[in-house]
Amino acid sequence: MLFKYLLLSVFLLSITASQASAISCTFNWPPDSLSLEPSIVAFIDGAQQSLDISIYQLDNDGIVNAIVSAAKRLSAANVRLVTESKYYHSDKYTGYKTIEAAGVKIIPDDFADGTDRGQCHHKFIIRDKSAVLSGSTNFTDTCTLKNNNNIIILDTPDVVPLYQQEFDQMFVEHRFSIKKHALQGTHEFTIEGKKVEIYFAPYDKVSGKILNLLSSADHSILFCMFTFTDEDIIKVMMDKCKAGVQVYGILDRWQATSGYSAYTPFKDAGMNVKLDIHKGFLHHKFIVIDAGTDSDPTVITGSFNLTSTADSNNDENLVVVHDSELAQQYMAQVRKNFDDTTSQMVLNGVPQVSSHQSSLESSLLISKVSFKDRSGDWIELYCLDDGNSGKGMEIGNYYLESDSVLKVIPPAARIRTGEFLIVTQGDSRIDETASRNGVLRLFAQKFKLTATDEQILLRNQKGEIVDAVCWTNHDGKFPRGEDKDLQKIVNNGQWKSAAENAGVDSSKVPADYIITRDSSFLDTNTADDWIITREAAQGRTFPGASVSGETLNKILNH
Repeated sequence: MLFKYLLLSVFLLSITASQASAISCTFNWPPDSLSLEPSIVAFIDGAQQSLDISIYQLDNDGIVNAIVSAAKRLSAANVRLVTESKYYHSDKYTGYKTIEAAGVKIIPDDFADGTDRGQCHHKFIIRDKSAVLSGSTNFTDTCTLKNNNNIIILDTPDVVPLYQQEFDQMFVEHRFSIKKHALQGTHEFTIEGKKVEIYFAPYDKVSGKILNLLSSADHSILFCMFTFTDEDIIKVMMDKCKAGVQVYGILDRWQATSGYSAYTPFKDAGMNVKLDIHKGFLHHKFIVIDAGTDSDPTVITGSFNLTSTADSNNDENLVVVHDSELAQQYMAQVRKNFDDTTSQMVLNGVPQVSSHQSSLESSLLISKVSFKDRSGDWIELYCLDDGNSGKGMEIGNYYLESDSVLKVIPPAARIRTGEFLIVTQGDSRIDETASRNGVLRLFAQKFKLTATDEQILLRNQKGEIVDAVCWTNHDGKFPRGEDKDLQKIVNNGQWKSAAENAGVDSSKVPADYIITRDSSFLDTNTADDWIITREAAQGRTFPGASVSGETLNKILNH
Protein backbone atom coordinates (compact mmCIF):
# COMPACT_ATOMS: atom_id res chain seq x y z
CA MET A 1 0.00 0.00 0.00
CA LEU A 2 2.82 2.41 0.93
CA PHE A 3 4.65 1.57 -2.30
CA LYS A 4 1.48 2.33 -4.27
CA TYR A 5 1.18 5.79 -2.73
CA LEU A 6 4.88 6.52 -3.25
CA LEU A 7 4.52 5.68 -6.95
CA LEU A 8 1.35 7.72 -7.26
CA SER A 9 2.93 10.66 -5.43
CA VAL A 10 5.95 10.64 -7.74
CA PHE A 11 3.65 10.37 -10.76
CA LEU A 12 1.43 13.24 -9.65
CA LEU A 13 4.39 15.44 -8.81
CA SER A 14 5.92 14.73 -12.22
CA ILE A 15 2.67 15.77 -13.91
CA THR A 16 2.61 19.02 -11.95
CA ALA A 17 6.21 19.72 -12.83
CA SER A 18 5.74 19.01 -16.53
CA GLN A 19 2.61 21.12 -16.80
CA ALA A 20 4.08 23.89 -14.65
CA SER A 21 0.62 25.32 -14.14
CA ALA A 22 -0.06 27.40 -11.05
CA ILE A 23 -3.75 26.39 -11.06
CA SER A 24 -4.79 22.74 -11.27
CA CYS A 25 -7.78 20.63 -10.23
CA THR A 26 -8.46 16.98 -9.47
CA PHE A 27 -11.77 15.07 -9.42
CA ASN A 28 -12.74 11.61 -8.31
CA TRP A 29 -15.41 9.37 -9.81
CA PRO A 30 -16.35 6.68 -7.28
CA PRO A 31 -15.95 3.81 -7.15
CA ASP A 32 -13.43 3.75 -9.99
CA SER A 33 -11.10 6.53 -8.92
CA LEU A 34 -8.48 6.77 -6.20
CA SER A 35 -7.28 10.16 -7.43
CA LEU A 36 -8.10 12.45 -4.49
CA GLU A 37 -6.26 10.72 -1.66
CA PRO A 38 -2.92 10.42 -3.50
CA SER A 39 -3.27 13.99 -4.78
CA ILE A 40 -3.72 15.32 -1.24
CA VAL A 41 -0.92 13.07 0.05
CA ALA A 42 1.38 14.27 -2.73
CA PHE A 43 0.65 17.90 -1.84
CA ILE A 44 1.48 17.24 1.82
CA ASP A 45 4.60 15.22 0.94
CA GLY A 46 5.85 18.17 -1.12
CA ALA A 47 6.18 20.38 1.96
CA GLN A 48 9.74 21.49 2.71
CA GLN A 49 9.12 23.97 5.52
CA SER A 50 5.60 24.07 6.96
CA LEU A 51 1.98 22.94 6.74
CA ASP A 52 -1.08 24.77 8.06
CA ILE A 53 -4.24 22.67 7.71
CA SER A 54 -7.87 23.56 8.35
CA ILE A 55 -10.17 20.59 7.86
CA TYR A 56 -13.75 19.72 8.78
CA GLN A 57 -13.27 15.95 9.11
CA LEU A 58 -10.18 13.75 9.15
CA ASP A 59 -9.98 9.94 9.25
CA ASN A 60 -8.18 8.84 6.06
CA ASP A 61 -5.14 6.79 7.05
CA GLY A 62 -3.09 7.78 4.01
CA ILE A 63 -3.56 11.49 4.72
CA VAL A 64 -3.07 11.04 8.48
CA ASN A 65 0.19 9.19 7.85
CA ALA A 66 1.36 11.90 5.44
CA ILE A 67 0.75 14.56 8.12
CA VAL A 68 2.63 12.48 10.71
CA SER A 69 5.53 12.01 8.28
CA ALA A 70 5.59 15.75 7.63
CA ALA A 71 5.74 16.42 11.38
CA LYS A 72 8.80 14.16 11.65
CA ARG A 73 10.42 15.67 8.57
CA LEU A 74 9.71 19.35 9.25
CA SER A 75 9.44 19.18 13.08
CA ALA A 76 6.02 19.02 14.73
CA ALA A 77 6.05 22.75 15.53
CA ASN A 78 5.91 23.48 11.79
CA VAL A 79 2.74 21.44 11.24
CA ARG A 80 -0.43 23.02 12.64
CA LEU A 81 -4.07 22.01 12.36
CA VAL A 82 -7.52 23.46 13.14
CA THR A 83 -10.74 21.47 12.86
CA GLU A 84 -14.43 21.10 13.70
CA SER A 85 -14.81 20.25 17.39
CA LYS A 86 -17.56 17.65 17.11
CA TYR A 87 -15.29 15.42 15.02
CA TYR A 88 -12.19 16.22 17.03
CA HIS A 89 -13.97 15.04 20.19
CA SER A 90 -15.52 11.99 18.50
CA ASP A 91 -14.06 8.56 19.25
CA LYS A 92 -14.63 7.59 15.62
CA TYR A 93 -12.06 10.03 14.24
CA THR A 94 -8.93 8.47 15.73
CA GLY A 95 -6.63 10.18 13.22
CA TYR A 96 -6.57 13.30 15.38
CA LYS A 97 -5.03 11.35 18.25
CA THR A 98 -2.45 9.80 15.93
CA ILE A 99 -1.42 13.25 14.71
CA GLU A 100 -1.28 14.68 18.22
CA ALA A 101 0.86 11.74 19.30
CA ALA A 102 3.39 12.95 16.71
CA GLY A 103 3.55 16.29 18.54
CA VAL A 104 1.27 18.29 16.24
CA LYS A 105 -0.94 20.86 17.96
CA ILE A 106 -4.61 20.76 16.98
CA ILE A 107 -7.07 23.57 17.75
CA PRO A 108 -10.80 22.65 17.57
CA ASP A 109 -13.31 25.43 17.01
CA ASP A 110 -14.59 25.27 20.60
CA PHE A 111 -11.09 25.79 22.00
CA ALA A 112 -11.55 29.33 23.35
CA ASP A 113 -14.60 28.87 25.57
CA GLY A 114 -16.06 25.46 24.85
CA THR A 115 -18.68 26.91 22.48
CA ASP A 116 -19.05 25.65 18.91
CA ARG A 117 -20.75 28.62 17.21
CA GLY A 118 -20.75 27.27 13.66
CA GLN A 119 -19.11 24.68 11.49
CA CYS A 120 -15.36 24.93 10.94
CA HIS A 121 -16.10 23.73 7.44
CA HIS A 122 -12.83 24.57 5.66
CA LYS A 123 -10.91 22.02 3.61
CA PHE A 124 -7.61 23.78 2.90
CA ILE A 125 -3.86 23.35 3.32
CA ILE A 126 -1.20 26.07 3.18
CA ARG A 127 2.14 24.54 2.15
CA ASP A 128 5.46 26.31 2.72
CA LYS A 129 3.65 29.67 2.59
CA SER A 130 3.80 29.29 -1.18
CA ALA A 131 0.81 27.15 -2.25
CA VAL A 132 -2.76 26.40 -1.18
CA LEU A 133 -4.94 23.33 -1.66
CA SER A 134 -8.72 23.84 -1.32
CA GLY A 135 -11.97 22.36 -2.61
CA SER A 136 -14.92 20.29 -1.39
CA THR A 137 -13.03 17.26 -0.07
CA ASN A 138 -12.90 16.34 3.60
CA PHE A 139 -9.87 14.22 4.45
CA THR A 140 -11.92 11.07 5.04
CA ASP A 141 -12.28 7.68 3.39
CA THR A 142 -15.89 8.55 2.56
CA CYS A 143 -15.04 11.82 0.82
CA THR A 144 -12.02 10.52 -1.08
CA LEU A 145 -13.37 7.12 -2.11
CA LYS A 146 -17.19 7.18 -2.03
CA ASN A 147 -18.38 10.77 -2.59
CA ASN A 148 -18.02 12.88 -5.72
CA ASN A 149 -15.55 15.65 -4.84
CA ASN A 150 -12.91 17.98 -6.19
CA ILE A 151 -9.75 19.74 -5.05
CA ILE A 152 -8.08 22.80 -6.52
CA ILE A 153 -4.42 23.74 -6.05
CA LEU A 154 -3.18 27.32 -6.30
CA ASP A 155 0.57 26.90 -6.55
CA THR A 156 1.46 30.53 -5.95
CA PRO A 157 2.44 32.59 -2.90
CA ASP A 158 0.10 35.40 -4.01
CA VAL A 159 -3.01 33.94 -2.34
CA VAL A 160 -1.21 32.75 0.81
CA PRO A 161 -1.46 35.97 2.88
CA LEU A 162 -5.26 35.80 2.88
CA TYR A 163 -5.36 32.12 3.79
CA GLN A 164 -2.65 32.66 6.39
CA GLN A 165 -4.62 35.44 8.09
CA GLU A 166 -7.70 33.20 8.14
CA PHE A 167 -5.71 30.31 9.59
CA ASP A 168 -3.94 32.41 12.22
CA GLN A 169 -7.24 33.85 13.44
CA MET A 170 -8.33 30.31 14.21
CA PHE A 171 -5.08 28.73 15.38
CA VAL A 172 -3.41 31.65 17.17
CA GLU A 173 -6.28 33.95 18.17
CA HIS A 174 -8.82 31.14 18.64
CA ARG A 175 -11.42 33.10 16.70
CA PHE A 176 -14.03 31.14 14.78
CA SER A 177 -17.36 31.87 13.09
CA ILE A 178 -18.83 35.27 13.98
CA LYS A 179 -15.93 36.00 16.36
CA LYS A 180 -13.57 36.47 13.43
CA HIS A 181 -12.76 39.82 11.82
CA ALA A 182 -12.38 40.76 8.16
CA LEU A 183 -9.01 40.12 6.53
CA GLN A 184 -6.60 42.79 5.34
CA GLY A 185 -5.35 43.05 1.76
CA THR A 186 -6.66 42.36 -1.71
CA HIS A 187 -9.06 39.52 -2.48
CA GLU A 188 -8.36 39.65 -6.21
CA PHE A 189 -5.23 38.35 -7.90
CA THR A 190 -3.82 37.80 -11.35
CA ILE A 191 -2.17 34.40 -11.70
CA GLU A 192 -0.68 33.48 -15.05
CA GLY A 193 -2.94 36.07 -16.64
CA LYS A 194 -6.06 34.64 -14.98
CA LYS A 195 -8.18 36.58 -12.52
CA VAL A 196 -8.58 34.76 -9.20
CA GLU A 197 -10.80 35.83 -6.29
CA ILE A 198 -10.66 34.46 -2.72
CA TYR A 199 -13.37 35.03 -0.11
CA PHE A 200 -14.08 33.78 3.40
CA ALA A 201 -17.25 33.33 5.41
CA PRO A 202 -18.82 34.61 7.51
CA TYR A 203 -17.40 38.13 7.11
CA ASP A 204 -16.98 38.50 3.32
CA LYS A 205 -20.69 38.22 2.44
CA VAL A 206 -19.85 35.28 0.20
CA SER A 207 -23.40 34.73 -1.07
CA GLY A 208 -23.40 38.31 -2.35
CA LYS A 209 -20.21 37.63 -4.30
CA ILE A 210 -21.81 34.56 -5.87
CA LEU A 211 -24.95 36.53 -6.76
CA ASN A 212 -22.84 39.14 -8.55
CA LEU A 213 -21.02 36.47 -10.52
CA LEU A 214 -24.25 34.72 -11.49
CA SER A 215 -25.78 38.01 -12.57
CA SER A 216 -22.96 38.39 -15.10
CA ALA A 217 -23.75 35.06 -16.84
CA ASP A 218 -24.51 35.55 -20.54
CA HIS A 219 -24.83 31.98 -21.84
CA SER A 220 -24.85 29.24 -19.21
CA ILE A 221 -24.76 28.36 -15.52
CA LEU A 222 -23.76 24.79 -14.62
CA PHE A 223 -23.46 23.42 -11.10
CA CYS A 224 -22.86 20.36 -8.94
CA MET A 225 -23.97 21.17 -5.40
CA PHE A 226 -24.33 19.14 -2.22
CA THR A 227 -26.68 21.51 -0.37
CA PHE A 228 -28.55 24.30 -2.14
CA THR A 229 -31.13 26.22 -0.11
CA ASP A 230 -30.15 29.89 -0.49
CA GLU A 231 -33.34 31.63 -1.67
CA ASP A 232 -31.58 34.59 -3.29
CA ILE A 233 -29.31 32.35 -5.35
CA ILE A 234 -32.28 30.15 -6.30
CA LYS A 235 -34.11 33.25 -7.53
CA VAL A 236 -31.24 34.66 -9.59
CA MET A 237 -30.71 31.29 -11.30
CA MET A 238 -34.42 31.05 -12.09
CA ASP A 239 -34.43 34.62 -13.40
CA LYS A 240 -31.40 33.91 -15.57
CA CYS A 241 -33.05 30.80 -16.95
CA LYS A 242 -36.18 32.78 -17.83
CA ALA A 243 -33.95 35.32 -19.58
CA GLY A 244 -32.50 32.62 -21.84
CA VAL A 245 -29.36 31.60 -19.95
CA GLN A 246 -29.02 27.81 -20.02
CA VAL A 247 -28.96 26.33 -16.50
CA TYR A 248 -27.93 22.73 -15.86
CA GLY A 249 -27.44 21.34 -12.37
CA ILE A 250 -26.87 18.15 -10.39
CA LEU A 251 -27.95 18.01 -6.74
CA ASP A 252 -27.27 15.43 -4.08
CA ARG A 253 -30.34 13.24 -3.82
CA TRP A 254 -30.50 13.27 0.00
CA GLN A 255 -30.17 17.01 0.40
CA ALA A 256 -32.58 17.66 -2.48
CA THR A 257 -35.47 16.08 -0.56
CA SER A 258 -35.33 18.86 2.03
CA GLY A 259 -38.33 21.18 1.79
CA TYR A 260 -35.89 24.09 1.43
CA SER A 261 -33.88 22.65 -1.45
CA ALA A 262 -33.60 24.35 -4.84
CA TYR A 263 -34.59 21.07 -6.47
CA THR A 264 -38.37 21.48 -6.19
CA PRO A 265 -38.65 25.08 -7.44
CA PHE A 266 -36.20 24.33 -10.25
CA LYS A 267 -38.14 21.24 -11.33
CA ASP A 268 -41.45 23.09 -11.06
CA ALA A 269 -40.01 25.74 -13.36
CA GLY A 270 -38.98 23.08 -15.89
CA MET A 271 -35.27 23.70 -15.42
CA ASN A 272 -32.58 21.15 -16.26
CA VAL A 273 -31.79 19.94 -12.75
CA LYS A 274 -31.19 16.29 -11.87
CA LEU A 275 -30.61 14.23 -8.75
CA ASP A 276 -27.30 12.41 -8.50
CA ILE A 277 -27.77 8.63 -8.63
CA HIS A 278 -24.46 7.39 -7.22
CA LYS A 279 -24.08 5.51 -3.95
CA GLY A 280 -22.17 8.25 -2.16
CA PHE A 281 -22.91 11.94 -1.71
CA LEU A 282 -22.60 14.35 -4.58
CA HIS A 283 -20.39 16.42 -2.29
CA HIS A 284 -19.19 19.00 -4.85
CA LYS A 285 -19.78 22.69 -4.20
CA PHE A 286 -19.05 24.30 -7.56
CA ILE A 287 -20.64 26.49 -10.23
CA VAL A 288 -19.40 27.09 -13.77
CA ILE A 289 -20.41 30.22 -15.65
CA ASP A 290 -20.27 30.63 -19.46
CA ALA A 291 -18.02 27.61 -20.06
CA GLY A 292 -16.94 27.18 -23.66
CA THR A 293 -17.54 30.82 -24.58
CA ASP A 294 -15.46 33.98 -24.75
CA SER A 295 -17.73 35.67 -22.20
CA ASP A 296 -15.49 35.35 -19.13
CA PRO A 297 -15.79 31.61 -18.35
CA THR A 298 -15.59 31.28 -14.57
CA VAL A 299 -15.34 28.52 -11.94
CA ILE A 300 -16.65 29.00 -8.39
CA THR A 301 -15.50 26.28 -5.98
CA GLY A 302 -14.27 25.68 -2.43
CA SER A 303 -15.99 24.53 0.76
CA PHE A 304 -19.08 26.74 0.45
CA ASN A 305 -22.53 25.09 0.17
CA LEU A 306 -25.24 27.43 -1.10
CA THR A 307 -26.94 27.94 2.29
CA SER A 308 -27.55 30.87 4.61
CA THR A 309 -25.71 29.00 7.38
CA ALA A 310 -22.58 28.76 5.27
CA ASP A 311 -22.78 32.49 4.58
CA SER A 312 -23.50 33.76 8.08
CA ASN A 313 -22.13 31.28 10.59
CA ASN A 314 -19.54 28.88 9.21
CA ASP A 315 -15.82 29.06 8.58
CA GLU A 316 -15.73 28.69 4.80
CA ASN A 317 -13.56 29.63 1.82
CA LEU A 318 -14.56 30.33 -1.77
CA VAL A 319 -12.22 30.19 -4.77
CA VAL A 320 -13.20 31.95 -8.00
CA VAL A 321 -11.08 31.43 -11.12
CA HIS A 322 -11.80 33.21 -14.41
CA ASP A 323 -10.29 30.76 -16.90
CA SER A 324 -11.57 28.93 -19.98
CA GLU A 325 -9.53 25.75 -19.54
CA LEU A 326 -10.50 25.26 -15.91
CA ALA A 327 -14.15 25.96 -16.74
CA GLN A 328 -14.04 23.20 -19.36
CA GLN A 329 -12.72 20.72 -16.79
CA TYR A 330 -15.44 21.52 -14.26
CA MET A 331 -18.08 21.51 -16.98
CA ALA A 332 -17.02 17.96 -17.88
CA GLN A 333 -17.99 16.82 -14.38
CA VAL A 334 -21.51 18.18 -14.77
CA ARG A 335 -21.70 16.50 -18.16
CA LYS A 336 -20.65 13.11 -16.73
CA ASN A 337 -23.43 13.32 -14.15
CA PHE A 338 -25.98 14.16 -16.82
CA ASP A 339 -24.81 11.16 -18.83
CA ASP A 340 -25.52 8.98 -15.80
CA THR A 341 -29.11 10.23 -15.72
CA THR A 342 -29.32 9.61 -19.49
CA SER A 343 -29.97 13.29 -20.07
CA GLN A 344 -27.77 15.38 -22.32
CA MET A 345 -26.48 18.89 -21.95
CA VAL A 346 -26.94 21.10 -24.98
CA LEU A 347 -25.02 24.36 -24.72
CA ASN A 348 -25.30 27.03 -27.38
CA GLY A 349 -27.07 24.50 -29.61
CA VAL A 350 -24.22 21.98 -29.38
CA PRO A 351 -24.77 18.57 -27.69
CA GLN A 352 -22.15 18.02 -25.00
CA VAL A 353 -21.06 14.43 -25.61
CA SER A 354 -19.06 12.50 -23.01
CA SER A 355 -17.36 9.13 -23.37
CA HIS A 356 -18.50 8.19 -19.88
CA GLN A 357 -21.24 5.62 -19.64
CA SER A 358 -23.13 4.70 -16.50
CA SER A 359 -22.45 1.21 -15.14
CA LEU A 360 -25.18 1.25 -12.51
CA GLU A 361 -27.78 -1.49 -12.47
CA SER A 362 -31.37 -1.27 -11.27
CA SER A 363 -31.39 -1.00 -7.50
CA LEU A 364 -34.26 -0.78 -5.02
CA LEU A 365 -33.22 -0.75 -1.38
CA ILE A 366 -34.81 -0.78 2.04
CA SER A 367 -33.71 2.65 3.25
CA LYS A 368 -35.44 3.24 6.62
CA VAL A 369 -37.36 1.19 9.17
CA SER A 370 -39.39 2.41 12.14
CA PHE A 371 -40.34 -0.16 14.76
CA LYS A 372 -40.74 2.25 17.70
CA ASP A 373 -42.91 5.00 16.20
CA ARG A 374 -45.74 5.69 18.64
CA SER A 375 -47.94 6.89 15.77
CA GLY A 376 -47.42 3.72 13.76
CA ASP A 377 -44.57 1.65 12.33
CA TRP A 378 -43.42 2.08 8.74
CA ILE A 379 -40.83 1.03 6.17
CA GLU A 380 -39.27 3.20 3.48
CA LEU A 381 -37.79 2.00 0.19
CA TYR A 382 -35.50 4.05 -2.08
CA CYS A 383 -34.85 3.67 -5.81
CA LEU A 384 -31.14 4.17 -6.33
CA ASP A 385 -31.43 3.60 -10.08
CA ASP A 386 -34.46 2.38 -12.04
CA GLY A 387 -32.26 1.07 -14.86
CA ASN A 388 -34.67 2.65 -17.33
CA SER A 389 -33.34 6.13 -18.03
CA GLY A 390 -35.37 7.60 -15.21
CA LYS A 391 -38.65 6.34 -16.69
CA GLY A 392 -39.29 4.04 -13.76
CA MET A 393 -38.96 0.37 -12.91
CA GLU A 394 -41.98 -1.90 -12.53
CA ILE A 395 -42.32 -3.00 -8.93
CA GLY A 396 -45.82 -4.42 -9.09
CA ASN A 397 -46.12 -7.56 -6.92
CA TYR A 398 -42.84 -6.88 -5.15
CA TYR A 399 -43.53 -7.50 -1.48
CA LEU A 400 -42.21 -6.89 2.02
CA GLU A 401 -42.21 -9.60 4.65
CA SER A 402 -41.03 -10.25 8.18
CA ASP A 403 -42.39 -13.47 9.67
CA SER A 404 -45.20 -13.17 7.13
CA VAL A 405 -46.08 -10.95 4.19
CA LEU A 406 -46.51 -7.32 5.30
CA LYS A 407 -47.47 -5.74 2.00
CA VAL A 408 -47.72 -6.65 -1.67
CA ILE A 409 -47.10 -3.68 -3.94
CA PRO A 410 -50.00 -3.08 -6.39
CA PRO A 411 -49.50 -4.50 -9.92
CA ALA A 412 -49.30 -1.18 -11.78
CA ALA A 413 -46.77 0.47 -9.44
CA ARG A 414 -43.59 2.01 -10.84
CA ILE A 415 -40.77 3.85 -9.09
CA ARG A 416 -38.23 6.19 -10.65
CA THR A 417 -34.64 7.00 -9.82
CA GLY A 418 -34.49 9.10 -6.66
CA GLU A 419 -38.03 8.30 -5.53
CA PHE A 420 -39.10 6.89 -2.17
CA LEU A 421 -41.86 4.45 -1.29
CA ILE A 422 -43.32 4.39 2.22
CA VAL A 423 -45.36 1.50 3.56
CA THR A 424 -47.26 2.35 6.73
CA GLN A 425 -50.39 1.37 8.65
CA GLY A 426 -53.80 2.36 7.28
CA ASP A 427 -56.73 -0.02 7.54
CA SER A 428 -59.03 1.76 5.14
CA ARG A 429 -56.63 3.90 3.16
CA ILE A 430 -56.25 3.62 -0.61
CA ASP A 431 -52.71 3.19 -1.85
CA GLU A 432 -51.27 6.28 -3.49
CA THR A 433 -49.07 4.73 -6.14
CA ALA A 434 -48.69 7.96 -8.08
CA SER A 435 -45.63 9.88 -6.98
CA ARG A 436 -46.14 13.11 -5.05
CA ASN A 437 -42.89 15.06 -4.69
CA GLY A 438 -40.94 11.88 -5.25
CA VAL A 439 -42.77 9.91 -2.53
CA LEU A 440 -45.15 6.98 -3.11
CA ARG A 441 -47.33 5.80 -0.22
CA LEU A 442 -48.77 2.35 0.41
CA PHE A 443 -50.92 1.27 3.34
CA ALA A 444 -50.97 -2.10 5.06
CA GLN A 445 -53.87 -3.30 7.21
CA LYS A 446 -51.71 -5.12 9.74
CA PHE A 447 -48.44 -3.42 10.41
CA LYS A 448 -46.68 -3.95 13.72
CA LEU A 449 -42.97 -4.66 13.67
CA THR A 450 -41.13 -6.50 16.40
CA ALA A 451 -38.87 -4.06 18.25
CA THR A 452 -36.33 -6.60 19.47
CA ASP A 453 -35.32 -9.31 16.97
CA GLU A 454 -36.55 -9.18 13.40
CA GLN A 455 -35.66 -9.13 9.72
CA ILE A 456 -37.39 -7.28 6.90
CA LEU A 457 -37.09 -8.72 3.41
CA LEU A 458 -37.90 -7.09 0.09
CA ARG A 459 -38.75 -9.70 -2.55
CA ASN A 460 -39.41 -9.29 -6.28
CA GLN A 461 -42.24 -10.85 -8.31
CA LYS A 462 -40.37 -14.17 -8.43
CA GLY A 463 -39.95 -14.25 -4.68
CA GLU A 464 -36.20 -13.56 -4.89
CA ILE A 465 -34.75 -11.51 -2.03
CA VAL A 466 -33.80 -8.07 -3.39
CA ASP A 467 -32.71 -6.51 -0.10
CA ALA A 468 -32.90 -7.18 3.63
CA VAL A 469 -32.14 -5.64 7.00
CA CYS A 470 -31.81 -7.28 10.39
CA TRP A 471 -32.04 -5.86 13.91
CA THR A 472 -31.57 -7.71 17.20
CA ASN A 473 -31.63 -6.96 20.90
CA HIS A 474 -27.96 -7.94 21.32
CA ASP A 475 -28.76 -10.00 24.41
CA GLY A 476 -27.42 -13.26 23.03
CA LYS A 477 -30.84 -14.88 22.80
CA PHE A 478 -32.94 -15.34 19.68
CA PRO A 479 -36.71 -15.73 20.02
CA ARG A 480 -37.92 -19.03 18.61
CA GLY A 481 -37.40 -19.25 14.87
CA GLU A 482 -35.58 -15.92 14.44
CA ASP A 483 -32.20 -17.63 14.15
CA LYS A 484 -33.51 -19.66 11.20
CA ASP A 485 -35.01 -16.55 9.60
CA LEU A 486 -31.70 -14.73 9.82
CA GLN A 487 -29.80 -17.74 8.50
CA LYS A 488 -32.10 -17.70 5.46
CA ILE A 489 -31.01 -14.15 4.67
CA VAL A 490 -27.36 -15.10 5.13
CA ASN A 491 -27.75 -18.09 2.82
CA ASN A 492 -29.24 -15.80 0.16
CA GLY A 493 -26.28 -13.43 0.36
CA GLN A 494 -28.30 -10.56 1.87
CA TRP A 495 -26.62 -10.56 5.29
CA LYS A 496 -23.06 -11.44 6.24
CA SER A 497 -23.51 -13.14 9.61
CA ALA A 498 -26.19 -15.13 11.43
CA ALA A 499 -24.80 -14.24 14.87
CA GLU A 500 -27.36 -12.72 17.24
CA ASN A 501 -25.33 -9.53 17.63
CA ALA A 502 -24.80 -9.12 13.86
CA GLY A 503 -27.93 -7.04 13.35
CA VAL A 504 -28.54 -3.37 14.13
CA ASP A 505 -28.64 -2.98 17.93
CA SER A 506 -32.35 -2.45 18.56
CA SER A 507 -31.77 -2.03 22.30
CA LYS A 508 -30.23 1.37 21.49
CA VAL A 509 -33.21 2.65 19.48
CA PRO A 510 -35.33 5.05 21.61
CA ALA A 511 -39.02 5.60 21.04
CA ASP A 512 -39.79 7.53 17.86
CA TYR A 513 -36.31 6.87 16.51
CA ILE A 514 -35.60 4.80 13.42
CA ILE A 515 -32.84 2.84 11.77
CA THR A 516 -31.74 4.24 8.43
CA ARG A 517 -29.27 3.15 5.81
CA ASP A 518 -26.30 5.45 6.06
CA SER A 519 -26.28 8.43 3.73
CA SER A 520 -23.71 6.83 1.43
CA PHE A 521 -26.20 4.00 0.69
CA LEU A 522 -23.52 1.51 1.63
CA ASP A 523 -24.65 -2.04 1.05
CA THR A 524 -22.21 -4.38 2.76
CA ASN A 525 -25.11 -6.37 4.22
CA THR A 526 -23.98 -5.70 7.76
CA ALA A 527 -25.13 -3.53 10.65
CA ASP A 528 -22.35 -1.07 9.71
CA ASP A 529 -24.57 0.10 6.84
CA TRP A 530 -27.16 1.44 9.28
CA ILE A 531 -27.38 4.27 11.80
CA ILE A 532 -29.94 5.26 14.46
CA THR A 533 -31.55 8.66 14.05
CA ARG A 534 -34.70 10.66 14.70
CA GLU A 535 -34.93 11.69 11.05
CA ALA A 536 -38.37 11.02 9.64
CA ALA A 537 -39.23 9.25 6.44
CA GLN A 538 -39.36 11.37 3.33
CA GLY A 539 -42.67 13.19 3.38
CA ARG A 540 -43.42 12.12 6.95
CA THR A 541 -42.61 13.84 10.24
CA PHE A 542 -42.60 12.80 13.86
CA PRO A 543 -44.68 14.72 16.41
CA GLY A 544 -42.58 17.71 17.38
CA ALA A 545 -39.90 17.05 14.80
CA SER A 546 -39.36 17.87 11.15
CA VAL A 547 -37.04 16.93 8.33
CA SER A 548 -35.32 20.28 8.84
CA GLY A 549 -34.55 19.32 12.43
CA GLU A 550 -31.57 17.86 14.22
CA THR A 551 -30.54 15.16 11.73
CA LEU A 552 -30.77 17.36 8.66
CA ASN A 553 -28.78 20.10 10.38
CA LYS A 554 -25.99 17.61 11.02
CA ILE A 555 -25.48 17.03 7.30
CA LEU A 556 -26.48 20.37 5.78
CA ASN A 557 -22.84 21.52 5.81
CA HIS A 558 -21.09 18.18 5.47
